[in-house]
Amino acid sequence: MSPPNPRAPLSPVLRPPFFPTVASGPAATLGRWQIGSLLHEGSFASIHPARAAGSDAAPWSHVIKRLHGDVLDHPAAVDMLIREAIVGSQVRHPHLSTVVDGQLDTAPYFIVLPRLAGATLSRSIAAAGPLKLPIALWIARQVAEALSALHNQRWLHADVKPDNIMVGPDGHATLIDLGLVRRLEQPGSAVERASVAGTCGYLAPEVIRSASGFGVPSDLYSLGATLYEMLSGEPPYCGCTLAEIATAQRLTSPRAVDELNPDVPASASELIHQLLAPDPLRRPSTAEEVVRRLVALEIATLSQQVA
Repeated sequence: MSPPNPRAPLSPVLRPPFFPTVASGPAATLGRWQIGSLLHEGSFASIHPARAAGSDAAPWSHVIKRLHGDVLDHPAAVDMLIREAIVGSQVRHPHLSTVVDGQLDTAPYFIVLPRLAGATLSRSIAAAGPLKLPIALWIARQVAEALSALHNQRWLHADVKPDNIMVGPDGHATLIDLGLVRRLEQPGSAVERASVAGTCGYLAPEVIRSASGFGVPSDLYSLGATLYEMLSGEPPYCGCTLAEIATAQRLTSPRAVDELNPDVPASASELIHQLLAPDPLRRPSTAEEVVRRLVALEIATLSQQVA
């Protein structure tokens, strides 16, 4: 399926039923939503807390992701928001970001998502260092389940990394930021859109090398790189550019996780090593297989979980 034209309204096939054309309201509202103070500002969009307009007692239980006014003529920015809206409304899973409302026909372009408690996985690692083995396995398994739901609907996430995983106070993990999703059969690679800070270090070698390299094993590689970082405190390969990452992937191998973290058993290190295999054919073939193996590791480390 070719990507939708970001300058045209969504076709009836792609338009979720709850995406009516919404007239812009006062500065503090977008459609039927009241917006609060800025939570986060990225290159293309800003995120604000949101609640149902017209009721000061309503909780700030949602967030609005709104494109900046100066990127409305940027096809890639509009396209990413449309992709996120499509997948976030069509693929529902407890560990996957959900889109519940939005405006995509006309400016201002925005989508509405449930507000998630907690922090990104990258912030957790930066604050506390490597995670305990049972927690890391648990988070990785939840993300693998979200990937399984996406893959079963023939979507690839294409940007799995610690920045795109929200972890709640109860340990619930949610895979977020669906702007780079792509169809399994879609040609091309994510390299042209991998300028987002932090993305390139989690891209599989075949994605960097080839315009047709993206597939299910590429998402699983990114999950492996994320699990590696959860347990070691650092990504498997470091570099500021795609060229530096590609060179490191070609000339070196990451140190085994069980060498960097003595609490990691060889069985967990072996799974991570397989997920990071340079050849995609040598990685696990499906997210379901990864889920099964992570569950087995969780059971094997049950005594550590109890402790």
